[in-house]
Amino acid sequence: LTIDNCGLSTAVAGDQSTFFVIAKDRFNNTQIGSGGSKFNYAIVGGGGFTKVSIANEVGTAMPGWHEAHFNTRVSGPATIRVTLGNDVVQVVKTTVSPSNVHPARCTTTSRAFPVATVGETYEVVVAARDVHGNQLTTGGITDVSIAISSDIGSYDLDVRDNSDGTYVAKFTIEKSGTWTVRPRFNSVGVTQTPFTVKAGQMALSRTLVTGEATFDPGPYVAGEPAVVTFLFSDAKSNIRYDVGDFAAGTLSLIVTKPDQTTSTMTVDAVDFYPENSTGSTSRGKFFVRFNPKAAGLLTIRFFSAGESLVNPSNGGLPFTATIEPSTPVINQTSVYGAGLKAAAMGRSTNINVLTADAFGNPITGQPTSASGARLDIKCTFIATGGGGNPGATVVSNMQQSTTYLGGGVSTVYYTPPTHSAAYSINVKVVIDGIEVPGTHTVLVSLGGDAYTSTTIILDTSLRPVGNVVTGFKAGIEAKLIIEPRDELGAPVGAAAAN
Repeated sequence: LTIDNCGLSTAVAGDQSTFFVIAKDRFNNTQIGSGGSKFNYAIVGGGGFTKVSIANEVGTAMPGWHEAHFNTRVSGPATIRVTLGNDVVQVVKTTVSPSNVHPARCTTTSRAFPVATVGETYEVVVAARDVHGNQLTTGGITDVSIAISSDIGSYDLDVRDNSDGTYVAKFTIEKSGTWTVRPRFNSVGVTQTPFTVKAGQMALSRTLVTGEATFDPGPYVAGEPAVVTFLFSDAKSNIRYDVGDFAAGTLSLIVTKPDQTTSTMTVDAVDFYPENSTGSTSRGKFFVRFNPKAAGLLTIRFFSAGESLVNPSNGGLPFTATIEPSTPVINQTSVYGAGLKAAAMGRSTNINVLTADAFGNPITGQPTSASGARLDIKCTFIATGGGGNPGATVVSNMQQSTTYLGGGVSTVYYTPPTHSAAYSINVKVVIDGIEVPGTHTVLVSLGGDAYTSTTIILDTSLRPVGNVVTGFKAGIEAKLIIEPRDELGAPVGAAAAN
């Protein structure tokens, strides 16, 4: 028995193929008829298909030839088993080729599906397939294109023919969002594959720090709820939307007060707004909530994976914000100066007033009330010691004026009336009609010249500097104030100083 495999060598998936079983006797003579038995044949293919049929003799045109047909939609190796009765008389192996490329059945695969990462390089493989889904096993298709696109545009990729029915392109994406791979064969589109590109590794240099409704953090007010927001991004400024980013780092909020001491703020809560949040301006942000008590310069520090958060618009230094004092309160007011203890008749002496809020933060600007009006700061004077003074009316109406000197300090200047002998007065500071706690007894003397052991050095807030002067900074003008005082500690005034 022989097989004419004319149809086997050119078998194509989806097309009918024909071959012939030629009956022979043992001397290789073509045998007409098959002795009453039938030639059966079975086709077993790589796709697991099986087809059993009878090969019918062609007849007088080709005596001894038995025609057989098969049609499979599965490409790949196939085996033909021919039997005569119960005997296997021949086994022939062949290959069924795929049909022509059919773009609608082609497939696209990539490690980028379904989620890719910004900055990584990916390979996309497009497998050419026929109408039955069989992958082509050879290359050579010249009209092949692969593009990737998103809302920012479409980009054609360089395509490599692997000569095995697959076509490959590589891409690296720098913008997060939804992207789509768009292959085409012979100018006909293959099924498009959308995928998501997420942001790359956190880059603190690209992280945005703002206030809750302001571009920069702050300014904040002591005692009022405060918020600083963090929007973490990768090196290409893609928002990360990763709920774990904040916990992966360490945050510190440190306030440097006007006296250069520091205080650490406690975080009350951290709220994260994911990508699907309703408010578009909040998506991806961490809202760090705290309630500052200390006023001064807030330094915002964040460390993660060995990197420090810096403000690119501030020379690479940390982000900072101002915490302003709250409204001044009477019981936190500081009153100091020579005029609380000693004064000279006919000479101007001074009492300094520095207001503060409920947390003891000095008001460093000109003090105002809650309504914004400037505070009315003055003193009341009461004569003491019976008749040994100029008289109650004269003392209570003595000349006084108030000047704001800067740095939050207001100074009340008063000039005690003359008298034949030294006398004492009680002085109280009054702000907007409310007395500051404390009554001060002042000795009013005839006055003398500047005295070295009582002359004092003051800082810019008019406080004694003590034995050690601190707070100076290189490159910033420093200021010291010398206040000449007489032997009893009363200011002598600049005109009387030598």
